[in-house]
Amino acid sequence: MRTFPGCVLPALAGLLGLTALVLAACEPEVPGSLDRECDDARRAEVTSQAYFDTVMVPTIFEPHCAYCHWSDRTGDARHGAPVGVDYDTADAASSRISTTWFRVSTYDMPPMGKVPTLAEMATLNEWLNCALAESIGDDDDSSQ
Repeated sequence: MRTFPGCVLPALAGLLGLTALVLAACEPEVPGSLDRECDDARRAEVTSQAYFDTVMVPTIFEPHCAYCHWSDRTGDARHGAPVGVDYDTADAASSRISTTWFRVSTYDMPPMGKVPTLAEMATLNEWLNCALAESIGDDDDSSQ
């Protein structure tokens, strides 16, 4: 016959394992991937300067990136962000598409403060995909 601690410890270990499994299954999937999916009409809108200024800066870059990655930050005010890795202009923000998406989608960025919501990640993913499609152009007719 088992004693009280002998019965409870395996049960607690099993309960903890089940809890970890359930919590892992509940974590929402990060929306999107870098697949260059962006139709021409949407690309024209999303890659415009007006969209960058009115959607991307106030929704994504200012609340999540400005603390370290604004071009007017220098020295210690960059909190370790490399000089030149900035997100306050469309050209600078779209110059590291793959790295940006990887770091944000794996929750590596931002390293402190407010993490983007899934909706904000979806907005960032769409902008990055449209910027990526814009940067390489549309090659669909080149093989004919």
